[in-house]
Amino acid sequence: TMARITGPPERDDPYPVLFRYLHSHHFLELVTLLLSIPVTSAHPGVLQATKDVLKFLAQSQKGLLFFMSEYEATNLLIRALCHLYDQDEEEGLQTDGVIDDAFALWLQDSTQTLQCITELFSHFQRCTASEETDHSDLLGTLHNLYLITFNPVGRSAVGHVFSLEKNLQSLITLMEYYSKEALGDSKSKKSVAYNYACILILVVVQSSSDVQMLEQHAASLLKLCKAEENNAKLQELGKWLEPLKNLRFEINGIPNLIEYVKQNIDNLMTPEGVGLTTALRVLCNVACPPPPVEGQQKDLKWNLAVIQLFSAEGMDTFIRVLQKLNSILTQPWRLHVNMGTTLHRVTTISMARCTLTLLKTMLTELLRGGSFEFKDMRVPSALVTLHMLLCSIPLSGRLDSDEQKIQNDIIDILLTFTQGVNEKLTISEETLANNTWSLMLKEVLSSILKVPEGFFSGLILLSELLPLPLPMQ
Repeated sequence: TMARITGPPERDDPYPVLFRYLHSHHFLELVTLLLSIPVTSAHPGVLQATKDVLKFLAQSQKGLLFFMSEYEATNLLIRALCHLYDQDEEEGLQTDGVIDDAFALWLQDSTQTLQCITELFSHFQRCTASEETDHSDLLGTLHNLYLITFNPVGRSAVGHVFSLEKNLQSLITLMEYYSKEALGDSKSKKSVAYNYACILILVVVQSSSDVQMLEQHAASLLKLCKAEENNAKLQELGKWLEPLKNLRFEINGIPNLIEYVKQNIDNLMTPEGVGLTTALRVLCNVACPPPPVEGQQKDLKWNLAVIQLFSAEGMDTFIRVLQKLNSILTQPWRLHVNMGTTLHRVTTISMARCTLTLLKTMLTELLRGGSFEFKDMRVPSALVTLHMLLCSIPLSGRLDSDEQKIQNDIIDILLTFTQGVNEKLTISEETLANNTWSLMLKEVLSSILKVPEGFFSGLILLSELLPLPLPMQ
């Protein structure tokens, strides 16, 4: 259609009306009240709906600004969420993850981060001269941001908020003000604010999967890294941004990104190979379609993206990434060692999720309709091992949200093998034994029985797969 909305821009933005409605009806106060009443706070439906709405609001800059504008109600809400979790913990109750114990802290850290970003922008409006680099107010703001990153929840919140809209520009502007070119080499090295900004930008790039933020700021960041060859943090940042050099964030860039992944598989989980995580994040953004909307037609560009993935040997490359990741994680897992530092865990989870998403996209497109058969059994074998390593022994007794998403992705990929069964073929013992569903299930069972340590994880996977009819005689 050639029809276009020509009215005022606010007609396309539902948020102002939504927030006025929530404010006039005291939404946050009512939610806090519901969480404070024993009957409603114990109801799973109320808790789940509350969490979904609050998380939806917190995902956007405008939503966080709404929380900040209602700061008194937000503080009470956070206290109610924390009290609810503490109460369940004291009584030994299992909430099945309905109330995420980290969400209250994440919301608190997110609003505090946005407040600090506002203070940074205000500082630049007040102080344009760069004679005095380390103002006390500026250092206080940067130090508060730095303290938030000391724990995994705060690190995630800082990465999320700085990736929204143009928030990262506050740190980039600060670095440009206090760079070697602006102040000279000696002053730049001595600037505490400059070093704080370097650390915070590195944390954001490591923690955030937002590719739009990278696309918007990659050129500026690479320029800063190139200009400061003696700054260790900026050189580390340069490694993370390495695959983005001269990259167009389009489907045509897929072959170059996969080639980069191929060249760096041997450096997986090493300081030299951190750019591989960035490459996988960009591939996910460029090649994987968003969740389908009912009634909306699929854009054919996603079919072209999958063709590009296959033509660049993406399937073999992503399987090798999973195999390499499994080989690195197996020994620490057998010794009951955790994933290491926060950064190591973030990198592992991000790499696993991106690779699984890419494999799921490719297999769904390939096996749709049963026209093709996929008999590369490295996929189910690698998935069973990955599930054993990441999803079988959670320290808290239950999977956190990232681990749950990995488990769901693994199950979804295994279930795509059922699409490879062509219903038009005559059912016989031979076709039943050789279709993709049967071959996948055989490989899953053999992987489970290979070593005793895989029993628990394997039974969890089978319990998710078994509701479907088994191809057994």
